[in-house]
Amino acid sequence: MIDDNFDNVSNNEKKDLACEIILELGNKEYWDTKDETFKKRMSEVYKKQVDDLELLVPNFKVASAIIHYDETSPHLHIVGVSIKYKNKNGMEKQVGTSDVFTKESLIRLQDKMRTLCIEEFNQVYSLDSTLKKKQKGRNRDIPVSNMDNYIEMKKQIEKNNEKLKQANKKSSELKQNSIDIKDKIDKLKVSKLNKDNYILSKEDKDSFINFIDQVNDTSKEYDKIQTLSNTLVNANEQLKDKIIRLKLLLKIMRHSI
Repeated sequence: MIDDNFDNVSNNEKKDLACEIILELGNKEYWDTKDETFKKRMSEVYKKQVDDLELLVPNFKVASAIIHYDETSPHLHIVGVSIKYKNKNGMEKQVGTSDVFTKESLIRLQDKMRTLCIEEFNQVYSLDSTLKKKQKGRNRDIPVSNMDNYIEMKKQIEKNNEKLKQANKKSSELKQNSIDIKDKIDKLKVSKLNKDNYILSKEDKDSFINFIDQVNDTSKEYDKIQTLSNTLVNANEQLKDKIIRLKLLLKIMRHSI
Protein backbone atom coordinates (compact mmCIF):
# COMPACT_ATOMS: atom_id res chain seq x y z
CA MET A 1 0.00 0.00 0.00
CA ILE A 2 1.35 3.44 -0.98
CA ASP A 3 0.43 6.03 1.65
CA ASP A 4 1.61 9.12 -0.26
CA ASN A 5 1.83 8.85 -4.03
CA PHE A 6 3.49 12.28 -4.32
CA ASP A 7 6.42 11.18 -2.15
CA ASN A 8 6.49 7.80 -3.84
CA VAL A 9 6.95 9.30 -7.31
CA SER A 10 9.30 12.07 -6.10
CA ASN A 11 11.67 9.57 -4.51
CA ASN A 12 11.59 7.12 -7.42
CA GLU A 13 14.62 7.66 -9.69
CA LYS A 14 12.87 5.81 -12.52
CA LYS A 15 9.91 8.20 -12.55
CA ASP A 16 9.61 11.91 -13.32
CA LEU A 17 7.10 13.80 -11.22
CA ALA A 18 7.23 16.89 -13.42
CA CYS A 19 9.07 18.13 -16.47
CA GLU A 20 10.10 21.53 -17.75
CA ILE A 21 9.78 22.91 -21.25
CA ILE A 22 11.82 25.95 -22.29
CA LEU A 23 10.69 28.06 -25.24
CA GLU A 24 13.17 30.56 -26.66
CA LEU A 25 12.96 32.47 -29.92
CA GLY A 26 16.01 34.34 -31.22
CA ASN A 27 19.59 34.46 -29.93
CA LYS A 28 21.73 36.90 -27.95
CA GLU A 29 22.88 38.79 -31.05
CA TYR A 30 19.27 39.43 -32.08
CA TRP A 31 17.98 40.54 -28.67
CA ASP A 32 21.02 42.72 -27.88
CA THR A 33 19.73 45.15 -30.50
CA LYS A 34 16.24 45.40 -28.96
CA ASP A 35 15.02 47.63 -26.14
CA GLU A 36 13.05 46.52 -23.10
CA THR A 37 9.68 47.51 -24.57
CA PHE A 38 10.29 45.39 -27.65
CA LYS A 39 11.35 42.41 -25.54
CA LYS A 40 8.33 42.60 -23.22
CA ARG A 41 5.97 42.10 -26.16
CA MET A 42 7.16 38.50 -26.21
CA SER A 43 4.69 37.99 -23.34
CA GLU A 44 1.90 37.96 -25.93
CA VAL A 45 3.78 35.43 -28.06
CA TYR A 46 4.57 33.09 -25.19
CA LYS A 47 1.08 33.25 -23.71
CA LYS A 48 -0.22 31.90 -26.99
CA GLN A 49 2.43 29.16 -26.89
CA VAL A 50 1.12 27.92 -23.56
CA ASP A 51 -2.39 27.73 -25.03
CA ASP A 52 -1.08 25.91 -28.11
CA LEU A 53 0.89 23.45 -25.99
CA GLU A 54 -2.16 22.54 -23.92
CA LEU A 55 -4.12 21.87 -27.12
CA LEU A 56 -1.36 19.82 -28.74
CA VAL A 57 -0.56 17.79 -25.62
CA PRO A 58 -3.77 17.54 -23.54
CA ASN A 59 -2.17 14.98 -21.21
CA PHE A 60 0.43 17.54 -20.12
CA LYS A 61 -1.01 19.63 -17.30
CA VAL A 62 0.73 23.00 -16.94
CA ALA A 63 1.52 23.97 -13.35
CA SER A 64 3.43 27.20 -14.02
CA ALA A 65 4.64 29.32 -16.93
CA ILE A 66 7.23 32.02 -16.20
CA ILE A 67 8.98 34.35 -18.66
CA HIS A 68 12.58 35.34 -17.90
CA TYR A 69 13.71 38.77 -19.12
CA ASP A 70 16.90 38.96 -17.05
CA GLU A 71 19.14 36.82 -19.28
CA THR A 72 20.47 36.99 -22.84
CA SER A 73 17.05 36.65 -24.47
CA PRO A 74 13.40 36.45 -23.36
CA HIS A 75 12.48 32.81 -22.78
CA LEU A 76 9.62 30.90 -21.23
CA HIS A 77 9.86 28.16 -18.59
CA ILE A 78 6.85 25.85 -18.47
CA VAL A 79 6.62 23.29 -15.68
CA GLY A 80 3.93 20.66 -15.75
CA VAL A 81 2.92 17.08 -15.07
CA SER A 82 2.44 14.43 -17.76
CA ILE A 83 -0.47 12.10 -17.06
CA LYS A 84 -1.27 8.67 -18.47
CA TYR A 85 -4.73 7.16 -18.02
CA LYS A 86 -6.31 3.69 -17.84
CA ASN A 87 -3.33 2.00 -16.20
CA LYS A 88 -3.79 -1.69 -15.51
CA ASN A 89 -1.34 -1.79 -12.59
CA GLY A 90 -1.74 0.54 -9.62
CA MET A 91 -3.82 3.67 -9.88
CA GLU A 92 -5.79 4.20 -13.05
CA LYS A 93 -4.32 7.69 -13.47
CA GLN A 94 -0.54 8.06 -13.00
CA VAL A 95 2.39 10.31 -13.85
CA GLY A 96 3.74 9.20 -17.22
CA THR A 97 6.32 11.52 -18.77
CA SER A 98 7.97 8.83 -20.89
CA ASP A 99 4.55 7.76 -22.20
CA VAL A 100 3.35 11.27 -23.09
CA PHE A 101 6.68 12.50 -24.50
CA THR A 102 8.41 10.00 -26.73
CA LYS A 103 11.21 10.69 -29.20
CA GLU A 104 8.76 10.64 -32.09
CA SER A 105 6.13 12.80 -30.38
CA LEU A 106 8.78 15.35 -29.39
CA ILE A 107 9.89 15.74 -33.00
CA ARG A 108 6.30 16.27 -34.15
CA LEU A 109 5.62 18.66 -31.28
CA GLN A 110 8.70 20.74 -31.98
CA ASP A 111 7.80 21.06 -35.66
CA LYS A 112 4.29 22.25 -34.81
CA MET A 113 5.44 24.61 -32.06
CA ARG A 114 8.10 26.14 -34.31
CA THR A 115 5.48 26.95 -36.92
CA LEU A 116 2.98 28.33 -34.43
CA CYS A 117 5.60 30.35 -32.57
CA ILE A 118 7.00 32.19 -35.59
CA GLU A 119 3.48 32.85 -36.87
CA GLU A 120 2.46 34.40 -33.56
CA PHE A 121 5.72 36.37 -33.39
CA ASN A 122 5.15 37.85 -36.84
CA GLN A 123 1.57 38.71 -35.97
CA VAL A 124 2.45 40.43 -32.67
CA TYR A 125 5.42 42.35 -34.12
CA SER A 126 3.97 42.89 -37.62
CA LEU A 127 7.04 41.27 -39.18
CA ASP A 128 7.76 38.59 -41.75
CA SER A 129 10.59 36.71 -40.05
CA THR A 130 11.55 33.11 -40.68
CA LEU A 131 13.30 30.50 -38.55
CA LYS A 132 16.61 28.90 -39.37
CA LYS A 133 16.44 25.30 -40.53
CA LYS A 134 16.03 22.94 -37.59
CA GLN A 135 19.34 21.36 -36.63
CA LYS A 136 19.64 17.61 -36.40
CA GLY A 137 20.08 16.15 -32.94
CA ARG A 138 18.58 19.09 -31.03
CA ASN A 139 15.94 16.98 -29.25
CA ARG A 140 17.37 15.39 -26.13
CA ASP A 141 15.97 14.61 -22.70
CA ILE A 142 18.49 15.13 -19.93
CA PRO A 143 18.09 14.42 -16.19
CA VAL A 144 18.37 17.18 -13.63
CA SER A 145 21.41 15.44 -12.10
CA ASN A 146 23.42 16.68 -15.10
CA MET A 147 22.41 20.29 -14.61
CA ASP A 148 24.85 21.25 -11.83
CA ASN A 149 25.83 24.93 -12.04
CA TYR A 150 24.36 25.23 -15.56
CA ILE A 151 23.27 28.84 -15.24
CA GLU A 152 26.52 29.96 -13.61
CA MET A 153 28.53 28.10 -16.25
CA LYS A 154 26.56 29.77 -19.03
CA LYS A 155 27.13 33.25 -17.56
CA GLN A 156 30.84 32.52 -17.07
CA ILE A 157 31.23 31.48 -20.70
CA GLU A 158 29.53 34.67 -21.89
CA LYS A 159 31.83 36.70 -19.64
CA ASN A 160 34.93 34.89 -20.89
CA ASN A 161 33.86 35.29 -24.50
CA GLU A 162 33.69 39.04 -23.90
CA LYS A 163 37.25 38.95 -22.58
CA LEU A 164 38.32 37.12 -25.72
CA LYS A 165 36.76 39.83 -27.88
CA GLN A 166 38.63 42.54 -25.94
CA ALA A 167 41.91 40.67 -26.26
CA ASN A 168 41.39 40.24 -30.01
CA LYS A 169 40.69 43.96 -30.30
CA LYS A 170 43.93 44.78 -28.47
CA SER A 171 45.78 42.35 -30.70
CA SER A 172 44.48 44.09 -33.83
CA GLU A 173 45.53 47.48 -32.45
CA LEU A 174 48.94 46.07 -31.60
CA LYS A 175 49.45 44.82 -35.16
CA GLN A 176 48.61 48.24 -36.57
CA ASN A 177 50.92 50.02 -34.12
CA SER A 178 53.66 47.54 -34.96
CA ILE A 179 53.48 48.65 -38.59
CA ASP A 180 53.68 52.30 -37.52
CA ILE A 181 56.69 51.65 -35.28
CA LYS A 182 58.51 49.75 -38.03
CA ASP A 183 57.89 52.68 -40.37
CA LYS A 184 59.38 55.11 -37.83
CA ILE A 185 62.42 52.89 -37.34
CA ASP A 186 63.01 52.75 -41.09
CA LYS A 187 62.98 56.57 -41.19
CA LEU A 188 65.48 57.11 -38.35
CA LYS A 189 68.44 59.23 -39.38
CA VAL A 190 72.04 58.05 -38.95
CA SER A 191 74.17 60.04 -36.51
CA LYS A 192 76.86 62.13 -38.15
CA LEU A 193 79.32 61.28 -35.38
CA ASN A 194 78.83 57.52 -35.51
CA LYS A 195 77.22 55.66 -38.40
CA ASP A 196 76.28 52.81 -36.07
CA ASN A 197 74.05 55.15 -34.08
CA TYR A 198 70.74 56.72 -35.00
CA ILE A 199 69.10 59.97 -34.02
CA LEU A 200 65.97 59.41 -31.96
CA SER A 201 63.57 62.28 -31.32
CA LYS A 202 61.68 62.58 -28.05
CA GLU A 203 58.43 61.96 -29.93
CA ASP A 204 59.75 58.72 -31.43
CA LYS A 205 61.16 57.68 -28.05
CA ASP A 206 57.75 58.16 -26.42
CA SER A 207 56.10 56.16 -29.23
CA PHE A 208 58.51 53.26 -28.74
CA ILE A 209 57.99 53.26 -24.96
CA ASN A 210 54.20 53.32 -25.39
CA PHE A 211 54.44 50.47 -27.87
CA ILE A 212 56.50 48.38 -25.44
CA ASP A 213 53.92 49.03 -22.72
CA GLN A 214 51.15 48.02 -25.11
CA VAL A 215 52.96 44.79 -25.97
CA ASN A 216 53.35 43.96 -22.29
CA ASP A 217 49.70 44.76 -21.58
CA THR A 218 48.45 42.63 -24.46
CA SER A 219 50.75 39.81 -23.43
CA LYS A 220 49.27 39.85 -19.93
CA GLU A 221 45.74 39.70 -21.37
CA TYR A 222 46.61 36.64 -23.42
CA ASP A 223 48.27 34.99 -20.43
CA LYS A 224 44.93 35.27 -18.61
CA ILE A 225 42.95 34.00 -21.56
CA GLN A 226 45.30 31.11 -22.21
CA THR A 227 43.97 29.54 -19.02
CA LEU A 228 40.39 30.27 -20.05
CA SER A 229 40.78 28.74 -23.50
CA ASN A 230 40.66 25.11 -22.43
CA THR A 231 37.97 25.92 -19.89
CA LEU A 232 35.76 27.42 -22.59
CA VAL A 233 36.13 24.39 -24.83
CA ASN A 234 35.29 21.98 -22.02
CA ALA A 235 32.44 24.11 -20.72
CA ASN A 236 30.86 24.40 -24.17
CA GLU A 237 30.92 20.63 -24.52
CA GLN A 238 29.32 20.27 -21.10
CA LEU A 239 26.62 22.80 -21.93
CA LYS A 240 25.51 20.68 -24.84
CA ASP A 241 24.58 17.99 -22.33
CA LYS A 242 23.26 20.18 -19.51
CA ILE A 243 20.11 22.00 -20.54
CA ILE A 244 17.48 20.81 -18.05
CA ARG A 245 16.89 21.67 -14.38
CA LEU A 246 14.15 19.21 -13.53
CA LYS A 247 13.78 15.48 -14.13
CA LEU A 248 13.14 16.21 -17.80
CA LEU A 249 13.60 19.22 -20.03
CA LEU A 250 11.92 19.21 -23.40
CA LYS A 251 13.70 21.83 -25.38
CA ILE A 252 11.13 22.99 -27.91
CA MET A 253 13.11 25.69 -29.71
CA ARG A 254 16.24 27.71 -29.53
CA HIS A 255 16.62 29.01 -33.05
CA SER A 256 17.53 32.38 -34.40
CA ILE A 257 15.05 34.57 -36.19
